[in-house]
Amino acid sequence: MMPARAASRMMVVCRAWRPAAAGPAIAFALSLIVSALGGVAAPARADQPRKPGPIGYWVLEQNQGVVQIYSCGWQTLCGALVGIEVDHPADPIPMTWDRRSQCRFVLIADLKPRGDAWVGSITDPKNGHSYDVRVSMASPGVLKVRGYLLFAAFGQTQTWTRFPGIPPADCRMSPNAFTR
Repeated sequence: MMPARAASRMMVVCRAWRPAAAGPAIAFALSLIVSALGGVAAPARADQPRKPGPIGYWVLEQNQGVVQIYSCGWQTLCGALVGIEVDHPADPIPMTWDRRSQCRFVLIADLKPRGDAWVGSITDPKNGHSYDVRVSMASPGVLKVRGYLLFAAFGQTQTWTRFPGIPPADCRMSPNAFTR
């Protein structure tokens, strides 16, 4: 237990500094310092358009499927396979290397913003190999996805286009579903 004298000194110190009592000038100065240090971004104005980001549904380069990119943590994005091309409705959904359904398979993980792109990892569902990935917006409806090992120069880029609809819950999509 704290002695009464130390406790009363502590209360005086705690009461002496209150941001609300500091006045609007100090509060403004503190907000400028925090903003300058990069701790808090200035709030967006309603009349400023938002920059398009990668969140949403994307058709893979050769119309083989649809990936949903979504928020999966603080400033972190992930991508799951949510649409898979099947020739016939009764055809089975392809399996991953470890014999799980590719439907809802998380192939992109831990995308974090870096400059004008997002970097993270991508996993090939056929063999389980993981690669570094760099995702960037070429335009509001076009996503550039570059998978690489160690250096971006030693990689391959795919162009994904925004999917205008919502894929079915069972991930089964006919070949003509990609050309809406």
